[in-house]
Amino acid sequence: MKKAVVFFLIVVCSLNFSDLLAQESLSALINNNQLSFLNKQSKSQKKILNSFDSTFVYIMDTLTVPFFDDFSLNRYQERIAHYNDLDVTFDKQFKLLDALTLTPLASSIKYSSIRTYRRTYSIDNSSFTDSYLDSLNIKLGDLSSYPVVYNDVKVYAPYYIFDSLSVLNDVSDTIWITSPDIVQDSATQFFKQINDPSKFWIDNTTFHNYDFAISPWSLGVMTFDGLNQYGLPYSPNSNESNYADTLTSKPIDLSAYTASDSLYFSFLFQPGGYGESPDENDSLIVEFFDKTNNKWNHVWSHEGFNDTTFSYIHFPIKNASYYTDAFQFRFKNYGHLSGSFDLFHIDYVSIDFSQIQDTLLIDFAWVYPVKTILKDYT
Repeated sequence: MKKAVVFFLIVVCSLNFSDLLAQESLSALINNNQLSFLNKQSKSQKKILNSFDSTFVYIMDTLTVPFFDDFSLNRYQERIAHYNDLDVTFDKQFKLLDALTLTPLASSIKYSSIRTYRRTYSIDNSSFTDSYLDSLNIKLGDLSSYPVVYNDVKVYAPYYIFDSLSVLNDVSDTIWITSPDIVQDSATQFFKQINDPSKFWIDNTTFHNYDFAISPWSLGVMTFDGLNQYGLPYSPNSNESNYADTLTSKPIDLSAYTASDSLYFSFLFQPGGYGESPDENDSLIVEFFDKTNNKWNHVWSHEGFNDTTFSYIHFPIKNASYYTDAFQFRFKNYGHLSGSFDLFHIDYVSIDFSQIQDTLLIDFAWVYPVKTILKDYT
């Protein structure tokens, strides 16, 4: 009898364990804890709502060719600056300026955008008349963005005046507007000059890693998905698809060259890897910056597909408008925004002089980090 009970318990436990296993499944990551840790938002620099006040503009240095990044290291340009750094400059802008001299108005100045008036009462016939107060022309600036755009506006005294006729020794009453809508304000834009040719990229929404690609050519890739720089979905709990990550180069000086110099752009890319593969409606995109016309041009794209190998892309830079002192290129992906979905990985990004598409590049290198169970200095 005891043997039967023990056998029954073993069978029940086995069935329950099997049920638990049957419920397990693999799915894409909803967030990336590595990015959440690396890119914690700084609380040391705060800015006023709807104002550029106390924010930094980083003026990037210019790179030269040849350009090459195998992503063995993370070459994103960090943007760390403090207001008291020796190489930091600033420009303080004011909201209200004198229309003629363009000098800032006093900090205590207040106006109304609503036309105000003097009201005079007549005791004799119980009536009143209104006469508008004089307007003033000033320059009103928009402090939400830099450089500040100013417009000519008419403003009015922030009060109303009430008088009475036929009243001996009457004193006018002045009723001030409690919260006039036009007041002086200011915003300070800070500037930081960057000069670090070992860093190539000016944005960090992509994920530099050593684990997500299958059989990379060497250590490190850059991954595009639906998570922002903090490892969180661009649009949580939604089925929305749109442009997500972007990887933009620093300016590159091509002004000494022409299209006849056989300058080529090349890179490797892999869809999916160890993450979710992109669908046909998803895509990886390359754009070049046209400085002359101040716009980004689409030069290459590929829809999503399922593959475990890296594809090699290689094409010439032909358009003469790209041969300036501030050429830039960028990668971006289109896919689901609710998690680590529709992955693309890129590697070996290059701008160099070559007419040969080198698909047999030999590079003896580690492709994954060496793991150890030992701690440092053990």
